[in-house]
Parts: sequence; structure tokens; C-alpha cells
Amino acid sequence: MNHRARLSVAVASMLPIGLGVVLCCLLVAAGTAPAGVVSALAIAVAVQGIITYFRLRRATPTARPPRPTAENSSP
Repeated sequence: MNHRARLSVAVASMLPIGLGVVLCCLLVAAGTAPAGVVSALAIAVAVQGIITYFRLRRATPTARPPRPTAENSSP
């Protein structure tokens, strides 16, 4: 997986939780949600970021060795 694909996967996985943070911050500012929600969301964002980082950091599978053919196989 190339860098651009990894970046798009990371953004796609962080987008829902990022929108949730914005929404909850607006609700806290309006006074309809308790302030503890913001600290819980900060922890959730950090955990999601760590999970995404380790998931995307995994190495891509190595290429398989070439199969022997009639020309390069030994008798």
C-alpha cells in the first residue's frame, strides 16, 4: 500500500470520530451535554489515532519467490 492510500485510509477512519468531537464540543458549549464528555472524547481520539497508526504501519506482504519453470529448474 503506497503512502497516498495509507493517508486516505487514515483520514477515512478518523473522520467520524472527528465529527463527533466537533458535535460534542458544540453541545457542551450550548450547555446540553456535561463537560466530562469532552475529556472522554479526547481519550477516544487518542486511542483511535494509536490504533490507526499501528494498523497502517504494518509492512506490506513480501513478494512471493518466483516459481520454477522448465528453463530455470534443476534436474
